[in-house]
Amino acid sequence: MKHLLAPSLALLWCATACQPDENMTLRTPDAASVLVTTVAGGEEGYRDGTGTDAQFNHPMDVAVGHDGTLYMADAWNHSVRKIAADGRVSTLAGQWDAAERFADGPAAAARFNNLMGLDVTADGTLYVADLLNNRVRRISPAGEVRTIAGDGSQGEWVDGPVADAKFNLIFDVAVANDGTLYIADTYNHCIRKITSDGLVSTLAGNGQTGFADGTGQAATFNQPVSLCLAQDGTLYVADGGNHSLRKITPDGEVSTLAGSGDAGFADGTGAEALFNGPSGIAISPEGMLYVTDFANHRIRRVTPDGTVSTLAGNGTPGTTDGTGDEAQFNQPEGIAAAGNDVLYVTDTYNNRLRKLSLR
Repeated sequence: MKHLLAPSLALLWCATACQPDENMTLRTPDAASVLVTTVAGGEEGYRDGTGTDAQFNHPMDVAVGHDGTLYMADAWNHSVRKIAADGRVSTLAGQWDAAERFADGPAAAARFNNLMGLDVTADGTLYVADLLNNRVRRISPAGEVRTIAGDGSQGEWVDGPVADAKFNLIFDVAVANDGTLYIADTYNHCIRKITSDGLVSTLAGNGQTGFADGTGQAATFNQPVSLCLAQDGTLYVADGGNHSLRKITPDGEVSTLAGSGDAGFADGTGAEALFNGPSGIAISPEGMLYVTDFANHRIRRVTPDGTVSTLAGNGTPGTTDGTGDEAQFNQPEGIAAAGNDVLYVTDTYNNRLRKLSLR
């Protein structure tokens, strides 16, 4: 999951960015109290259905709507799937076996090509990173799909009006309360943004690989793959190729929150902590960050000061449900925080949607 969820007065999860309460005490449950269960999926394929009767093919990301509905980017099925509270899986948009891989229009007629990341606003509008089409797509609450930015060409780094902007394999998107859209332009190694006036600009990064903090184009990334936003405008980035978590202020100042640039596995603070291809990042209402540590087959937690601990998984790929390090994952990618007590994870190579209850 690439954005923050805040509880509404009606006790529904509101899919908008939320600033942590300065008076709130951060809870840090240990791994033994984290229960992992399977919500849906388990076999590679394409099938709507309930729970484990449903099938996915490389689910890459998950987002939570204001009413608790889950939305999934089902990458190799080229579709957006919808999961109801009772575990019923349906297809919202796209078609897994269509010969045509790009089309705007009504959801049933729309076509995508390898969906990666997605985000949802409070009114139910979805924004989708359409990887191999090199486009950002929008799905309205009425089910109409249209292209927001990108012309389908790959490899160039071009800012300007949305009709002229170019990207190089977009892995994720995150939308702010004011409608600003942030984009992980992964193979251009930079973070882009689209403002309400329809202009695309580069917030940070310069198109070159590297691992340098700094402001704007002085900072460098190595395949940034996932984004999440805090209410104050701080953007958090899973910098996959640098095995680190980066932090970007609204004015484009980039710093490293955790990770050293080297692949590995270690809990700790700042550069003491090690990841191996962090691929998804989410933030809870109380300000805790959660990360899918792809090649370590684990789910990690990061406090605001950069202290990293392991919530679930034991480093061995598998399908086991259970608590803490009894549970197993197989290269998990996307993650969503539904309030402070529940996480959803796309367990990509198990073709499952998993739930973590932080008891």
